[in-house]
Amino acid sequence: MTITISRNSFWGLYFEVEQTKQRYDPSDEFDILWQYPPQFGEGYSRTIELREGLGLLINDYRLNDRLVVKVPERGGNGNDIQYCFTLSGSNET
Repeated sequence: MTITISRNSFWGLYFEVEQTKQRYDPSDEFDILWQYPPQFGEGYSRTIELREGLGLLINDYRLNDRLVVKVPERGGNGNDIQYCFTLSGSNET
């Protein structure tokens, strides 16, 4: 079964439950761990704010079903850089 959801709805589910938020390093307020929404699978995302305007997102999760997150096209401002590495499974863009 394939689950299709908008990016805003997906992130809303991800960040709606404050109890899933933890500090990866208790001494670093900019290094946060979020549990993956159980509706979709299990795992976590780790967000690290390196400096204002520059962050790192690390995902480690396993999906229950195929998940399609609908993302609107980005404007051509040239400010965003995104690298994705899939270590197992598949990732379609």
